Amino acid sequence: MSKKEKPIRSVRKIGWKDTLTYEMMIAPSLILFLLFTIYPFLTTIYYSFTNYSNNHLFDYKFIGLENYIKLFTEGVPFEVIGRSFQYAFLMTGFQLLFSVPLAIVLSNRKVKGKGALRTLFYFPAVISSLIIGYIFSFLFSTSFYGPINNFLQSIGLEKINFFGDPDIAMYSVVFTQVWQWTGWAAVIIIANITSIPQTYYEAATIDGASPMQQFWRITVPQLYPSISFIVLSSLTGGLKVYDIIVSTTGGGPGESTLTIMGYIMNYGIGAGALGRGSAFSVVFFIILVVSTGRRRNPTQLRKKYVHLCRKRLGLQQSYGYGGLQV
Repeated sequence: MSKKEKPIRSVRKIGWKDTLTYEMMIAPSLILFLLFTIYPFLTTIYYSFTNYSNNHLFDYKFIGLENYIKLFTEGVPFEVIGRSFQYAFLMTGFQLLFSVPLAIVLSNRKVKGKGALRTLFYFPAVISSLIIGYIFSFLFSTSFYGPINNFLQSIGLEKINFFGDPDIAMYSVVFTQVWQWTGWAAVIIIANITSIPQTYYEAATIDGASPMQQFWRITVPQLYPSISFIVLSSLTGGLKVYDIIVSTTGGGPGESTLTIMGYIMNYGIGAGALGRGSAFSVVFFIILVVSTGRRRNPTQLRKKYVHLCRKRLGLQQSYGYGGLQV
């Protein structure tokens, strides 16, 4: 070893004493997570294999797959599952349809009072969906105090039973949730838009790209992180919807808005068939994982989208962004 070279110091192994402080900091959250999430989940799986019910609260016994066999042989409520997917897709689709343009407008530097507007549009997401349901139940009421129907009558139109007509009840519920969560989605998209380097747009302008071409070829592909998060969150929340249904239609009229969670509560927990309700909950969990668990590689999706844009819109020159050539 030469005189100028410094001796290499040995790296001390990290022991349990070094991480004890961090472990103690996460211990309360971990305990609460295990107590209120993991434990109920495991007990639900266990009860699904028993005859646990109001008649057997303390003397329940293991019955194997009987609850699952009855669930499929006596008829799986496919209509209820279909309505849950209908709600989830409608809510997610309309949410993106309105949140993307709203985010683009509120991210424009020329718009004054952007901060106040963002707060205003985001505010409904802070309120409980249960409260939102009660508010819209008042607004859409067909009684003499319902402001929406009073306005319709004042201009010579008939009353509309928004939550009482089975043909439009589901769409009315979807409307309340689109109104509540569009601002939340727009704020997430705004954060994504502001992270896109302006050099991409400057290069596109030099190449002769129109504002519409810049939107479809630069903005939209770069919005994949926020849009994928919104889609995943909205689909998951939509399939698990319960509170807004309870506070608006209660699953009616005639079960036209009854979703999976409502079915489990009414015909499982509410009817006292706790074991069967647990079995359906496990099946619903599997449906949820299969429906929302598979995600495509974002880079591959961007490449395919960029290739499609070049094929349809094709500029004479190309410019790069994010490691991809457009």
